[in-house]
Amino acid sequence: MRVLISQERPGHTETIASFVQNFSELGHAVDVCSPDAYQNLTLYQEQGMKFSVVGDEVAWSGLRDGKYGAVVFNSAHLTMEGEGGPFSLKLVKQLDEMKFDRRRVFRLHHSFHSAKTLSKYVELGTTSLMAAVTEFCYTPYARIDGFTPNVTAPICIGLLGGAYQGARVHRNLEKVRALAERIDQNRSPVKMKWFLTKATPEISSLLADFRCFEIREGLSTAEILSELSQERSFMGTFLNRETRYHKQSLTGTLTFAVNAGIPVVLDQQLASIYGLGGVGMLEYGRAVDMEERFLSLTDNEYLQSVSSLASFRKRQIQANVELIGAILSKSI
Repeated sequence: MRVLISQERPGHTETIASFVQNFSELGHAVDVCSPDAYQNLTLYQEQGMKFSVVGDEVAWSGLRDGKYGAVVFNSAHLTMEGEGGPFSLKLVKQLDEMKFDRRRVFRLHHSFHSAKTLSKYVELGTTSLMAAVTEFCYTPYARIDGFTPNVTAPICIGLLGGAYQGARVHRNLEKVRALAERIDQNRSPVKMKWFLTKATPEISSLLADFRCFEIREGLSTAEILSELSQERSFMGTFLNRETRYHKQSLTGTLTFAVNAGIPVVLDQQLASIYGLGGVGMLEYGRAVDMEERFLSLTDNEYLQSVSSLASFRKRQIQANVELIGAILSKSI
């Protein structure tokens, strides 16, 4: 069977890898139609993932001609009437006209925003927070190589974000600044790097005064992993508890970190939501506590965090393969 994975707009490309690996593991050929994801798709192919990249017309004609036995919408909100992308809606219309088996159409919901429009397709929620409104919980993790940390180097705390507007709304910038200030005051051997698609003058000025802080713009996934490999790196979430990531959505930072095997800094509530208790380092409330914890971290403790995260990822990937296999076989 051949499977089509569609991702019309930029973003969420880290979850494409999960579907590619899952369907490939089950012996199915995969086509990916994602015009804005070629950089990451090239990385995935270089790492041995088996799939073909196709354009809109090839994907649509392939569906029309019966080439595909299953279709995946990697971002379900793009299949919502009035809010979806034009190509996604074109695919949905074709699926309806063909009377395509709805149990072979998968929609991945990244938040309640799209999960509220269930439509008898296979509805997958990215976190347990969506268990009440989606059919299955699917944690979209995949193994991405490229992170080989220097365990004897100083600590580096990485942050990941797209446009600054979203980062400003969701990120606890006061906590980020407090930690950076503490590190600078004590001249601690800890770095902080924020990898952004594009930094605005506002965010640059907000963090420019800190010696330990560096903003890195426009890097590919491979380039980010290479930079993070130079230190004992962590990925930090630093999310406000009032925003959607504690209530209804999966943060891309977590997917990126788990995929690459980078230990995660997150608060107790997020650790519980994502089943990461004992796997990632918890985000302590005060800057002084976080700084002290990082400075006291031994090489062995760091390596144990890396190992624990790899084991967690392996379990999640296997669970996803079994879930997709059971759905395709119609045993559930």
